[in-house]
This record gives sequence, C-alpha cells and structure tokens, in this order.
Amino acid sequence: MQKPSDIRRSSHAYLAAMFFAPTGLIVVVGIVLMLSLLKASALRLDQSQQNAELRLARSVMATLVTNLQKSVADYANWDDMYDQFSTGPNPQWVKENLGPYATDAFTLSHILVLGTDGSIRYAFMSRTADASPDPAEIGALGGLVQKAMGDWRPGVIKATGGAARMAGRPHLVAISPIAVNSATRKALGGTPQAALMFLIRLDEPRLAALASDFGLTGLRATAGAEGDFPLVDPLGQPSGFSLTWNRSQLGSDFVSDAIPSILLVGAIVLLLVTVLGSVWALIIGRIREAATVAEEASRSKGLFIANMTHELRTPLNAVIGFSELIAQEKFGPIGIPKYKEYAHDIVSSGHHLLGVVNNILLFSKLEARRQEVNIDRLDLTEAVSDVVRVMQAEAGRRNVKLIEEPFPEMLMVDSDSQALKQILFNLLGNAIKFSSAGETVRVVPVGTTADRAFKLQIVDSGCGIPANVLSQLGNAFVQADNTFARKHQGTGLGLAICFGLAKQIRASIQIASTENVGTTVSLLLPMSDLKMKDAGSSRVQVSAA
Repeated sequence: MQKPSDIRRSSHAYLAAMFFAPTGLIVVVGIVLMLSLLKASALRLDQSQQNAELRLARSVMATLVTNLQKSVADYANWDDMYDQFSTGPNPQWVKENLGPYATDAFTLSHILVLGTDGSIRYAFMSRTADASPDPAEIGALGGLVQKAMGDWRPGVIKATGGAARMAGRPHLVAISPIAVNSATRKALGGTPQAALMFLIRLDEPRLAALASDFGLTGLRATAGAEGDFPLVDPLGQPSGFSLTWNRSQLGSDFVSDAIPSILLVGAIVLLLVTVLGSVWALIIGRIREAATVAEEASRSKGLFIANMTHELRTPLNAVIGFSELIAQEKFGPIGIPKYKEYAHDIVSSGHHLLGVVNNILLFSKLEARRQEVNIDRLDLTEAVSDVVRVMQAEAGRRNVKLIEEPFPEMLMVDSDSQALKQILFNLLGNAIKFSSAGETVRVVPVGTTADRAFKLQIVDSGCGIPANVLSQLGNAFVQADNTFARKHQGTGLGLAICFGLAKQIRASIQIASTENVGTTVSLLLPMSDLKMKDAGSSRVQVSAA
C-alpha cells in the first residue's frame, strides 16, 4: 500500500508532466518556427540583395559601354579622320592623333580601323594589351562593321557597343563609321569608307577597381554564359563571357550567427518552464489537499495571476532600467553607435511589452469581472482636458495635430474617473497612431442626445477601417488588417478594453469609419442627473459609414 507522501509525490509528478509536456512542446515548436521564419526572411533578404547587385552590375556595364560609344563616335566624326582613311593614313598624323595618344586618353587596349569589307586599315595595341587579335576574331568583328555602316545616316552621330572576344580575353568594344562632321563637308556628301573601333580589356585591375567602387566583392570575368551576368556583343548575341562576383549572404550570415543565441534562449526558457511546471504542480498539489476544492482553486488562480504579474513586470522593469542607463551612456560612452541604437530599441520594446502585459492583465480582470469601478459625479471637461494635455506629446512625436474643441459649458457626468480616462487614452492613442504625419485629430463635444446622454466624438482622417473588420471591433485581439495598420505594434486589446470599461461605467461606444477617409468614434456618457433603469447594461454599437 502506497504511503500518502508517495501518492503526493506521484500526483506532483503527474501535474508537472501535464504542465511541462504541452508547454515544452509549444516552446520547441516556437523556436523551430522562429528559425524557419528567420531562414525564410534571410533567403528573401539575400535574394533582394543579389537582385540589387545584378541591377548594379548591369548599370555599371551599360555606363561603361555608353561612355565608350560616346568617345568613339566623337572621334570618328572628325573631318581629318575621314580624309586620312578615305585615301591612305599619314603615319605621322596617325601617330599624333591615334596610337598611344588615344589609348592613353581613353585607357584603351586596342584601336582598329576596319574597311567596309572587314579588312584592317589600321591597328594599334596599347601597353595594357597582352596579345594581338587573331584573324578569326577580326573576322567576327566584320559583322559589327556591317551593322555600324547599316545604321549610319548622314548627319547622325551614332555608335554601336557591347562585349567581344579579343586576343582570347573579354573586352568592351564600341564602333562608329568614320564620317564628316562640319556643315560644309556634310553638304558635299560623302559615304563612310571605314569604321573606327575602340576596345577596353576587362582585366583584373579594371574589374578590381569597379568592385571597390561599387561594392561587388570578387568581381571577375569568366568564360561561358553561366555567370551572374552574361555579357552580350553589339549584335545582341552572347559574347562567350560573363561577369560573376561573390554574392551577398548577409541574411544567411546573420541567421548563422543568431542560431546559437536562439538555441541558448530556448534552453533557458525550457529550463524556466520546467521549474515553473514543478512549482505549479507543487502549488496545485497542495491546493488539492485542502478541504474545499473550489475555494482553494479560486485562491490559487488569484495567487498565480499575482505571481505572473510580479514575474513579468519585475524583470521587464530591470530590462528597461538597465537599457536606459546603457542608451544614455550614464557610466561612459558605448563606443560603437550601433550598440547604442540597439539599446534604444531594447528600451522601446521593453516599454511596449510592459504596456502589452498591463493591457492583458486589465483585460483579464474585465473578463473575470474583477475590475472595480466607482461611479461618481465628475467634470467631463476637466477629464478630457487632462487626457488631451498628456497625449499632446505623443501627437507631437508623430507630427499629428491634436485639437480639443471647446465645450459649451462645464458638463457633469456619472462615471468612474480612472476608467473614463483609460477609455479616452486608448481612443485618442488609436486615432493618433493610425494618422499620418501632418493630419489632424479632433476631440469634438457634440451635445446631449434624446436619452440624456452626452456625445463626445474623436475624429481622425487616418487610414480608416475596412467594413469586414469594423463589424468585429470590440472582440479581443482584432486589428484592422491592412498595410498601414501593420506598421504599428499592438495586441488588438485597446478597443476591447474600451468596450469592457464602457459597459462597467454605463456608457456606450459607436464607431463609424470609411477606409482611406477616416474614423469617427462616439462616446456616449450618462449625464449626472440621468436615471438608468438597468445600471449593469450598456450596448456597444458599431456601424460602417
């Protein structure tokens, strides 16, 4: 026969297992989902960066080719150049105006002058060129000459450019018909008899300079069309070369660096869950030993909520406090600006999380009908002014204008001061949060309704609420599901809390909204001399404009 102590320990172990198994599973699944989402986000980030690098490489190559085309077109449309290659070039003129002069001026590797039949009329190789073009490569350039001659029109300066193989190496090439340029010579006519071709070798020093200037690490030219950016010739055909570089992996690198930290946090959470499960099992086991199960269960629930409040708020306050010390550099400069930015982010997130915890606790009290209110006669004008004065700082931070329109007179209503201000804070906070910079939020005292309730409206011209979401407002964790609303953090508890508090203070809320136009929230409060037949009921009305 088992001893009572053995039965108690067995019961505690069972309760601990019942708590730890699902909670531990949730933690593990949460970590796995978090890692999956991080990896998916990292892949999207990597893909986005790689697409940006590809666009950058395309833009850089296009700029180089365009500049080379402009240079060769300006040089080819020169009357002296036309005269030289219409007959036979003078060696001295060629030496002074082409050759080393032009290659140095435009950092060229080769200069070629080709006849209309593709024959070489002139060729010069700079010091940067490592080999002369072979006949097959020159033959391949004949098609470029034919294209350049076919595109030529009298009085039109135009060049063709792209990538080409020269001496077995990748080059950028631009070609232009040699034509006259002066008005006198144009009037005499004259058809181009040759074409001028400039070539720039895509060698390692040039590519290294481009990589340094534009952040394309490891930029290099490779044979074949399997690289990151295949190069095409002036005819739009594959050149046989591609540009490739070391693709950015910032997202993947970040995930790889973050995984150990995430796993460590997960292990700590699992340990805390284990400890909490054991403590919870011990508490529940002791409660089961009490004489009145119902009373002990109720008391343990209250104790659990109190403990959770303390356990959540205490470390959060410590996190916020120490983060503020770090962000303000109370004990000396941080040194790295990014760490200071992270400290500000921690402070902001901590305040947000503390607000979420407070909202959840308040909503829990409302659901359990444990939130107490004290209905008393109070000045509505003073309460509204107090809230507006506090919210002016938040409105100013978001560059939103907050206006309180004047009340006709001092208005006394029957309400709870703290609950009424909580409702006003939430409603004004929503109006400011979902308004864009430069817009206006107005607090409008409308007047007394037929049933002796005073109507107060909060009007904004923000993003508005879709009709399908409007009908769900007042339920917990409901937010407007559009692009603008997703920019703002929130749990969707603000309006649910407003509706719950309104019910307790015998008020009602009406919401009229049109998407992309704005929202008007009406708060109807019982006047101080209003006799309510049913003090515990309040009807929340929601309508779409």
